Amino acid sequence: MVPDRLDRYVAVGVLRSSLLVGLVFLSLDWLLAFLDEVDDRRVSYDLLAVCEYILLTTPRRLWEVVPYVALLGALAGLSVLASRGELVVMRAAGRRPERITAAALLPALLLVAVGGWLGEIVGPGAEVLAQARKAVARGDGALQVRGGSWHREETGDGIRVTHADRVAADGSLIGVAQYGLDSGGILRRVLRAERAVPTVEVDDSGRRRWWLESVTLLELTDEGVRRGLHARLPWSSAAGPDRFRLQSLVAPERMALPDLLQRLRADTEEPRLRLALWRKASQPLAVIALVLAGAAFVFGPLREQGMGTRLAAGVATGLLFRQAQDLLAPASLVFGFPPVLAVLLPVIAVAVTGLVLLRRAG
Repeated sequence: MVPDRLDRYVAVGVLRSSLLVGLVFLSLDWLLAFLDEVDDRRVSYDLLAVCEYILLTTPRRLWEVVPYVALLGALAGLSVLASRGELVVMRAAGRRPERITAAALLPALLLVAVGGWLGEIVGPGAEVLAQARKAVARGDGALQVRGGSWHREETGDGIRVTHADRVAADGSLIGVAQYGLDSGGILRRVLRAERAVPTVEVDDSGRRRWWLESVTLLELTDEGVRRGLHARLPWSSAAGPDRFRLQSLVAPERMALPDLLQRLRADTEEPRLRLALWRKASQPLAVIALVLAGAAFVFGPLREQGMGTRLAAGVATGLLFRQAQDLLAPASLVFGFPPVLAVLLPVIAVAVTGLVLLRRAG
């Protein structure tokens, strides 16, 4: 479809409404985030740090609300056209609801492009910086996440899995445990160290060199278990401090796609990571599905209602969509069905509903 002047007129009207809705969403989100952070702040976590944290996390917040901004923006924009009788004129001139809806999708796709750039390019780095400064402001300079940080990598004779309880501000790992498995998956080596300190050196294969301090080493052999104590041991790894710091600070859903794919290849939390990957990949589809549903409300069952009723229906649809994804996501981890189903089922349901209502309206 090549947009004509009428398509551009619809798209501009929807874009204006979407920008207004986005500004309202952002203002409310800033206010709620500020109240939440101020309510939970420590003595060293002052108001300036709170404002800095909120501003740094704004790209991520905007990307998260793009589907709902697109939904309400399409509803509001088309409702304005309907209230002025312009949709009736378009329909009388032979313009089908599907064509008008396609025009309303153009600003939604623009929101996806801008939001994706913010969420995938700008957001992850800003999120790491925000969480790091918040953690340092509220604590002792060590960053901690529930469950710690994990890293799995191939070695010459098998697999090594590394776990760190905390990540210090200088990149050192605190409370390190390593588990070495042979090529058959049998545990052969257990190492515990109080601290792992990174260096700037790399070996011939490009792996970062670390020093493990206060080490207890258990080696499991066919003859028995050998135990050794070492003040310091070297360790080479493909993972640098940023790898552990990123995992400690940023949830999988807030990582950039390349980082998420890299972690998916080397982490033990595969179901949760796959779920996060599908949720990020399905974001554009969710935007399209919700805009279809919003347009269907205007042309279908709510065509005789006012803008307030339509916006209320849009808010309810957005909430139901979000709740469906939030309920199915943990259910997929508990019951073991594919994460792609947990993510796409609500999208498909909303899209099919919107298409059916639009077809009936046409």
